[in-house]
Amino acid sequence: MKKDNRKKFLLGAFLIVAITTFTENIVDVDLNANTMVSTEGLEANYGDLQLNVFESRRDEEKGIVYLEKPFNARLKDPNNRGFLKADKGNITEDGKNGDFYNAFGFIEVGNATGAEYPNDKLYYGGKKIEYRDGNTLLKDGWFTTDPKIRKVENNDPTKAGYHLISESTYIEPDKQVTFKNIDFYKGEKSYLPFEFPWLRANIRPGSLVPLFPSYTSGDEDYGFATTWGALWGNKDDKYKGGFAPKFSDKQGLLIGRMENWYKTDDYGSTKWNVN
Repeated sequence: MKKDNRKKFLLGAFLIVAITTFTENIVDVDLNANTMVSTEGLEANYGDLQLNVFESRRDEEKGIVYLEKPFNARLKDPNNRGFLKADKGNITEDGKNGDFYNAFGFIEVGNATGAEYPNDKLYYGGKKIEYRDGNTLLKDGWFTTDPKIRKVENNDPTKAGYHLISESTYIEPDKQVTFKNIDFYKGEKSYLPFEFPWLRANIRPGSLVPLFPSYTSGDEDYGFATTWGALWGNKDDKYKGGFAPKFSDKQGLLIGRMENWYKTDDYGSTKWNVN
């Protein structure tokens, strides 16, 4: 270990010991092996994630922290609340990339969907979750909005009221969730004659842009109408918004829905909508 880094590590170890001296938490730090073991868990911040870690090993050359025992993680952003637990995993020291195994988690979507507690969360799980720059990719995993999943043993989706299995689930906080090749299950039985190829849901708080085709009919002004849109910008961008054109058999092509957000450095965010 380099001399400067060793000093920082020693200082960190001293602070850990000082903080835990008057608690029941026993922390074992091995400076030679770059490992940490805690009986009650220690909070560690990596980028947008706050982890509660019980055992870790740091690879100084690769800049990766290996999480050897079950751990919990939370999103630190109060506007995009989420939780994840996993049996083991790894994360880069800057918090941008990580892999979590045998994982279960949720992201709150009530602000975007209008759903109320306890139905305001999207639950998901699978054998491996890839975390990349704040986004989550789940391959061959499952998801549900049934809150019962939190109470069943091992968060087994077959014990919930329903669940869907997706070949790929891609979660972009403050934006959207994209599913590919979806099948609907109750218990262990499938209820769809074929896999639904693609679905995208809007989870951006305050946004009404439809990300999946929607239809209306019988309206005196519009008649039959269809609309479908897209979002742009991510949660940390100064500019973000969305646009959904609308086609009506009585009025032709219309704007439908347009949203624009602008985040200033000193005065918060402004929003401009056309509907």
